[in-house]
Amino acid sequence: MNATVDIHTGEYVTLNFKKATGGSRILAVVIDWLLFFAIGILLIYIRVPDDVGYFYLALIPFFNLFFEYLTKGRTIGKYVLGIKVINDQCTPPSFLQCFLRWVLFPIDFWLVGIINIANKGQRFGDMASGCQCIKSKDVLNADLSRAYKYTNENYKVRFVEARNIDAEVMAQVEAYVFGKSYDLSRDKLVTSLKKTLNINHKISDYDFLFQVYNDYKYLTEVK
Repeated sequence: MNATVDIHTGEYVTLNFKKATGGSRILAVVIDWLLFFAIGILLIYIRVPDDVGYFYLALIPFFNLFFEYLTKGRTIGKYVLGIKVINDQCTPPSFLQCFLRWVLFPIDFWLVGIINIANKGQRFGDMASGCQCIKSKDVLNADLSRAYKYTNENYKVRFVEARNIDAEVMAQVEAYVFGKSYDLSRDKLVTSLKKTLNINHKISDYDFLFQVYNDYKYLTEVK
């Protein structure tokens, strides 16, 4: 049975997740390394120029850093094992958090990282960055909880302009928030919303859509 972890978000919500097991996390690393090895063998087999081979070797140490950030908490190995990294706000890790996990990985690996995974569900990189590695299927539960934060009595509206969003656009936002559709172009949707509402706040696309959805629901249904 998987151990669980409670994450207390800044939105007065406590979420419970199944931790990724130490075995699955170690196996995910092994899969990543086997992938590196397989690509290296392929490059040798097709006899690429030496410069290309050296460039590939130089990129390997940075693979996990950029891949985990760009894919919002996953590497190939994590994807195969069905696990994912989230931060203490139940959102994908920031670049700084990914960097802290990446830079501390050698220490975790060669010293006591495996022991920490077995006993606490976190390695030093996780603790330093404020992250957890959980079962991927639990991430949707976090998103759904965030989608209902407007029902909290302490809720504060951030974008009062959200009241003016038309029903068709809000249907697209809702589809994204509730995971009903992943075919939407999030960048285009966010850009369109910010332009329409004349919003220039610095906020990630991921957080922006949840905030707009909650503000809209609060302004049109609660207030």
